Amino acid sequence: MKVHWRTSDLLPVLKGVMPPGWNREGEQILTRVQFAKVGKVAIQANLPVRAVFILGKRSDGSHAIDHMSKADVALALATDNIGISQVGVLPRHVRKLEAVTSLLTSPGVLSARLHVGTALHSLGTDIARYCEAIATRVAGAA
Repeated sequence: MKVHWRTSDLLPVLKGVMPPGWNREGEQILTRVQFAKVGKVAIQANLPVRAVFILGKRSDGSHAIDHMSKADVALALATDNIGISQVGVLPRHVRKLEAVTSLLTSPGVLSARLHVGTALHSLGTDIARYCEAIATRVAGAA
């Protein structure tokens, strides 16, 4: 997992397992072994993706989640992650875009913009609550 230096500032417990130095993007890779030094690491399992979130601006208060169309999410991910060279879009970037498109067009996958608030401990619960509310609304409309 890549960890940005800002994330390590928000989660000081990570600083004890972070190797020195950052890459050009201000990130470094942490392995499962390194994470296990600060807490329990879940057994890796293949799980279905329930939602794709684009990170929005940080919120000074509560977390906020705004619906985004799948097309807008795909465009945001492509703009941020797909490079263009003098010969056009490189094959590895085409594969990235295909993977994102496949994920977003999977049945039941939600798309939204997430504005993370100050109470990081409640983020997982708030995301789960949002996903459940949307799923319930969709099921009720069917």
